[in-house]
Amino acid sequence: MFLSTRSAPTALPAFLRHTGTVHELRAPPDTATHLGLAVRMLAGLPAHVPVLWVSITADWYPPGLAWAGLDPARCLFACVRDDDEALGAAEVALRGGMATAAACGGLGRLAAKRLALAAKRGDALGILLRHAPAQTTQDSTAFASRWFVTPAPGGILMAELLYAKGAMPSVYMIPPEGGDVRAPLAVPSLRQAG
Repeated sequence: MFLSTRSAPTALPAFLRHTGTVHELRAPPDTATHLGLAVRMLAGLPAHVPVLWVSITADWYPPGLAWAGLDPARCLFACVRDDDEALGAAEVALRGGMATAAACGGLGRLAAKRLALAAKRGDALGILLRHAPAQTTQDSTAFASRWFVTPAPGGILMAELLYAKGAMPSVYMIPPEGGDVRAPLAVPSLRQAG
């Protein structure tokens, strides 16, 4: 769905809440803006769904998760040695039905396909967190969507939908503290989906 500049407040696309899918969230280097969208997605799941959060660095802040609406008591935090271990842990958790957010640097097409198949088999929601350019030559269409999340003034996140099966590229403005998601006043030039 493309948001025009005249649209009313809206929620994030419904496909972000579908289980059996994996979504890739990218952010510029030296930012953690994609974490805001990840927390919002995970907080929207039913309260009984456990969450595995996998990262090479143990930089989680449970009070921050709680402030953003995700109960840290639902979360299991795993610190791994490298990207292969992060992707392996995410695959096992997804296959077992756990919602999963995994941070990794490199990602091959085979690894992306394996994550997507594990999420489908376990009927789980997967989120892959990366610091990568909006477009790379290794982009995979195995995921349900690909986003590029950047900071905007006022603590707002600008989430640019780069790719989604059956959806047009669009931009969402995500305010802090769970306010209404809005279309931006002026839609910047959109990158080509795919």
